[in-house]
Amino acid sequence: MGDITNNLSRLAKTFPGEYRVIESTLADGNFQQELLRISPSSTANICHEMPASTEQLESQLYEHGHILIRTGQPLNEGKIIELIGGREKLMNYKHGLNERKKVPNSIFSDVTPWSKEEEILPHNELSHHIEFPKYVCFICKQPAPYGGETTIYDCQQAFANLSPSFKKEATEKNVIFVRKHVEQRNHKKYDSSWQAILAKNSEEAIAHWTKLGYTCVLHRESENGNIIDVVETQLKRPLAYHYQEKTCLHASIVGAASYWYQQLLGDKKPQMELKWEDGEPFSEAQFQEMEKAIKSARIFYNEWQKNDLLILDNLRIAHGRLPFRGKRLVGILMGGKASFEFKENEWILSSSHD
Repeated sequence: MGDITNNLSRLAKTFPGEYRVIESTLADGNFQQELLRISPSSTANICHEMPASTEQLESQLYEHGHILIRTGQPLNEGKIIELIGGREKLMNYKHGLNERKKVPNSIFSDVTPWSKEEEILPHNELSHHIEFPKYVCFICKQPAPYGGETTIYDCQQAFANLSPSFKKEATEKNVIFVRKHVEQRNHKKYDSSWQAILAKNSEEAIAHWTKLGYTCVLHRESENGNIIDVVETQLKRPLAYHYQEKTCLHASIVGAASYWYQQLLGDKKPQMELKWEDGEPFSEAQFQEMEKAIKSARIFYNEWQKNDLLILDNLRIAHGRLPFRGKRLVGILMGGKASFEFKENEWILSSSHD
């Protein structure tokens, strides 16, 4: 029983708040331990058939910010593409942090390759870029035996959960997303290469990102007796923005928390760093307040089921991922372009469907 007890306890600790170990006495007097899933009441918008049209989908998303389609049967992926605007509206990971492989026999791409032992913090998909998707769809081909749920969070409620002083700061100050790029792929220090955008040198890389709207800074660093170019891209983003007549917390700020990257990468440079517009770094306490605010705004649907389809309004609903054990296959599909705009002293969101 010792090994079983330790294994179950370790599993429960992997998913804090999601599972617990319970004991029962058998007829022969021995004890039996089981891992019990803690299931809060479902607060998700669950439907048992696909919306008939993009208009119906938009109606669901306007009301709830998301829709979980649970039919128990394989879904027509062509219909999913139609619902989010057609193939010409699809977005890929050309400018993402990690390259994605295709799910076998599917239009969907594999989800993030981050370690399954780690939680992925809440974020709005690709919102650290100039353009990002309006729709984010997740399809579950194989749920994990334990954990692995794609967690979802209401960004409007998350902002409401902040302290009054932090709300004021969030609406008055901007943040800068910083990312560094080098020529070499799989560099031991920096993991973004400008070869991904087909640039031949740092000058071409700077021209490319400047045209897109990024601020670029060229650094030269000594490495093994040689001087290498390091291109730093900077992009001003809101900490809070106005959408559908309410203020939302920009969850991707939370998703770039320095302590999460340190836990994951150790001494390697994080893929992305954050600072206030005035150059001051974020404090750990600020990250933690935002993380608490958005995790308190979680929407529950109690685990993936095979063939589930989750469609999010990426502008309103953030997502993350629980750690998991065993095999899991979840795909992602993105469509419709959205962007931030600063108008009349506030950040707003616009999309190709506005």
